[in-house]
Order: sequence, then C-alpha cells, then structure tokens
Amino acid sequence: MHKRFIYIVIDMASMGIKTGFTMFILCELTQLLWFSPTGNDLFTIVFAIISMIVASIIFYESNKKYFPLSDKNVLINLSLFILFFFVGIIFALLLINTLLYI
Repeated sequence: MHKRFIYIVIDMASMGIKTGFTMFILCELTQLLWFSPTGNDLFTIVFAIISMIVASIIFYESNKKYFPLSDKNVLINLSLFILFFFVGIIFALLLINTLLYI
C-alpha cells in the first residue's frame, strides 16, 4: 500500500509541476507577444481561470487510473496536485527572471 501511495504522490507532483510550468510559460509568452506585459490584469485573470479549468481536467484524467478512490484519497491527491501546480508556477517564474537578467 505504501508503494502505491508513493507512486500516486510522485505522479501528482509531476503532473502538477508540468501543468503549472506550462500554464505560466504560456501566459507570459502570450502577454509578451500579443499584449503589453504591464497593466494587463484582465488578461491575467482570464488566463488564470482558463488554466484552473484545464488543470482540473488534467487532474481528473490523471486520477482515472487510480479508481476506485475514496473522498479522502481524492482530496489528498487534489491538494498535492494544487501544491505542486503552484511549485511549477514558481519554477517558471524563477526561470523567466533568470533568463531576463542574463
């Protein structure tokens, strides 16, 4: 049982980091190419809503292989996914900041 839990944690972490990293990079590139990067709060809000919808779809699809899950397991997986989603965003932000200052 512990091996399965560790595998689920690793899977949720990798999916969260990949999704957060990808969404943040897409947001920044879209703002850079199409809009002015400063003072464009409406675009950021709309893109954040879209990325949360896409992230919830990715979370649901990645959890399909672990069914049947109890409500407790789904909440644990969701909290891990969201945590690592924001870790992926932080990694992308650090990458962009280091590339801009080089």
